[in-house]
Amino acid sequence: MLPYPASPLILRVVAGTLLFSLIYGAIIKYFERRLTFLQAYLIAVVANFALAVVLAVSNFAKAEFNVSPMLDFGANLAGLTLWGFIITRMAANYGIKKEGRFGLGAKTVFATILLMLILVIAVIGLNVFLGQGVPEIRE
Repeated sequence: MLPYPASPLILRVVAGTLLFSLIYGAIIKYFERRLTFLQAYLIAVVANFALAVVLAVSNFAKAEFNVSPMLDFGANLAGLTLWGFIITRMAANYGIKKEGRFGLGAKTVFATILLMLILVIAVIGLNVFLGQGVPEIRE
């Protein structure tokens, strides 16, 4: 049983997936110029819905069973790997071949992780600059 009604949760997942797919579609378009933005956005939407399902199942399982942090990290890593694999496979449907060591999905995953790190560092830097200090991590 969810602690809150499921309809706002579903709405947030759908809205978040469609919004973040714009960012991921731009990253895919940056790495593969032969795709149109609509094709890149479609690839990102499908991959994000698959990732959302994996993360939802992982979070519900984590809440139901006492899952160790290492297993939780493994589930998140598997989700990112699946996300990159789906992006690479869907790009192959548009004639984009994997060239070199990393495919389009791996490049997108690495770029997303890098953008997240830059955002976190910028927010922490802004907090320190404004005199609020470094936020503490609570579990």
